[in-house]
Amino acid sequence: MFDILQFTAKHFFFRMREFQEHGTTLKHLAEMERVQFLSPREIEELQLTRLQTLLKHAYDNCPYYQRRFDEVGFAPSKLQSLGELAQIPLLTKKDIQLSKEEMKGRNYSNEMLVPNKTGGSTGSPLNFYHDKDRLFSRKAATIRHNRWAGWDIGMKTASFWGHRQDISGMATVGARLRSIFLDRLAIIDTSSITRERLAEFKTRLQGYRPGIYIAYANSMFLFARFLKETNSRDHHRPKAIITSAEVLEPDQRILIESVFECKVYDRYGSRETSVLASECDHHSGLHIGADGFVMEFIRDGKPAK
Repeated sequence: MFDILQFTAKHFFFRMREFQEHGTTLKHLAEMERVQFLSPREIEELQLTRLQTLLKHAYDNCPYYQRRFDEVGFAPSKLQSLGELAQIPLLTKKDIQLSKEEMKGRNYSNEMLVPNKTGGSTGSPLNFYHDKDRLFSRKAATIRHNRWAGWDIGMKTASFWGHRQDISGMATVGARLRSIFLDRLAIIDTSSITRERLAEFKTRLQGYRPGIYIAYANSMFLFARFLKETNSRDHHRPKAIITSAEVLEPDQRILIESVFECKVYDRYGSRETSVLASECDHHSGLHIGADGFVMEFIRDGKPAK
């Protein structure tokens, strides 16, 4: 059935917001959806080209990286393969805490930078910066990966989320209006879960009827288990469920898919990088977003297979 509100959100409200914010989301999205079908060799060539540009920028404009590269004799201009990245010392959390200001590019003013911080799941939160355009490329990456699960801009969505920073950001009038008319997003606050709240989730979702659930993996599992234990038959069933933020165990996936009668699309991401890897509809592993970054697997400080 044609959804006029989704059509309006996608083709009018979203584009109007892009225009107001001088956004580049659609430009980044078009490029991401083009390169996602390149061959592995073409992807590696793309990675190397983009990495050369990034490292040259870091060396030319960031005092910290200029010093560290010189200390180990690493010359970005001579980078010929991704394997040569191993020559660069690992960047630690402590390095960033001590040298954050030195990592800022000389060619960027403070007004051009957007402060951000990690969720603190591995200790104290880490503060860092990115530029304004990164806000839009992050959004584009999320849209691309959500589309793999059948979602699209303007589709009704329910987000089972427990991060206080994200939830508190929805408290303003402007954020609520965006949620209703543009994002069409219902926030299901899972920072505290009780059986009473799970029953409230069921009632709210029956009324809202979103097309997609995006959820903390364990929150979605607890909700599915509650519905199974209460012999629910009348609960809402979305078209697909995207899980993130926590490890999705195989038995959790089985239960969630059984209760909601739809497929689960698992993903891995971080606040620093946005989406890192996602499932597509083949469900045979997670596709690394290799067109946007290089993922290294490290064990005891050295590259692992």
